[in-house]
Amino acid sequence: MLISAYVLFQIHYRGAYRTDALAFTHYAADLFVEKGLNPYPLDLQDALSRFKVDPLYITLTPSGDISTNLAYPALHFLAFVPFVAVGLEDMRWIIFLFEIATAVTLYCNAPKELRPIVLLPIFVSADLAIDFNAGSVTDFLWVLPMVWTALSMNNPFRSGIFYGIASAVKQIPWIVAPFMIIRMLNLKEGSLIVKASNVLKFLGAMAISFTLPNLLFIAKDTGAWFSGILIPASGELALLSQGLSMLTQAEITPLPPTFYLGTTATLFLALVANYFVYFDKLKHLIWVFPAVTMWFSHRALQNYFMYWIPVMVAEVLVMYLERRNHE
Repeated sequence: MLISAYVLFQIHYRGAYRTDALAFTHYAADLFVEKGLNPYPLDLQDALSRFKVDPLYITLTPSGDISTNLAYPALHFLAFVPFVAVGLEDMRWIIFLFEIATAVTLYCNAPKELRPIVLLPIFVSADLAIDFNAGSVTDFLWVLPMVWTALSMNNPFRSGIFYGIASAVKQIPWIVAPFMIIRMLNLKEGSLIVKASNVLKFLGAMAISFTLPNLLFIAKDTGAWFSGILIPASGELALLSQGLSMLTQAEITPLPPTFYLGTTATLFLALVANYFVYFDKLKHLIWVFPAVTMWFSHRALQNYFMYWIPVMVAEVLVMYLERRNHE
């Protein structure tokens, strides 16, 4: 991993980010550190030339214009602020550190008999293990707190804190919220008051950890903050897919965005209903559902479903330990 990262970061893609996501967030961190600016109302287009972003990976609107706003919650760029402040110039190393921390977390939480194989799913693809980081995909920033969430599901407050942190990094974890609430309702046997208490503890902790890193920017310009974080779900981004919507992207079937929206919403509601009704059977499939749902969406990039793999591994560990303790 270290050798591959060095070759890709320092030789193959030296000084160049392949995605606008990392370019914009690094630039936003720069503006925040150097000038104290709120990046949400700003046009961040200068980041594309500064970080030599590959034109193939620039996000476009359906009209062909470049999307140049910060489109993520604040922790996505605040995570880089300490490293910008000390002069680090390549934030891919920070993403790589988050990946290493994810691997160490899984390894340390695995029982001894599973440690030789627990990391194999991460290395099932060079994309997840190496190439996505080199290509400036930032998802390990949210994957690490989501792994902590999966490992803490028996503690509503702690899992809520970690889930709020993950949700304050990127919008992808938001899709699992209904399943999390159902999981909290079924956490322990008891009265409705006990079940409701678990849900409220989870929601309260989540609200705190999500709101704190975003509060300053909400206060400064509420409209710009909401506009930014809702961009991915607004339909204002061009079709780009490794999911079902490849049918349209490859011009096989000219299906409209409303078709994919309706399909995704219907599937999602069906999964939530099934998780609620058949919770005892489906309990540990919680992290599979968001990946499946996103595969059907209008904009379905590979990282939308592939990065759930480490979280699924964490859930496998939880399931394994539960069953071993019951034997």
